[in-house]
Amino acid sequence: IVSELQLVDADQLAEMDVLDSEEFDGLRLAIRPASGDKCERCWTRSRSVGSYDLHPMICDRCHGVVSEMNLQEER
Repeated sequence: IVSELQLVDADQLAEMDVLDSEEFDGLRLAIRPASGDKCERCWTRSRSVGSYDLHPMICDRCHGVVSEMNLQEER
């Protein structure tokens, strides 16, 4: 699961641990954990987790889905 993706200039890669792609010449990847907390529904990391009182453990995207389904939080 990819939670976050950022394109950076080559000079910014000098500050990171980098992997060179075995399939695409010139493609270099720096992998690190995404910011935010893990959504209990979709498992992506998002800074929006914790933003909703009725569903504090889900992200923006999942909140939209759950809201449309009219589900209540289990207590």
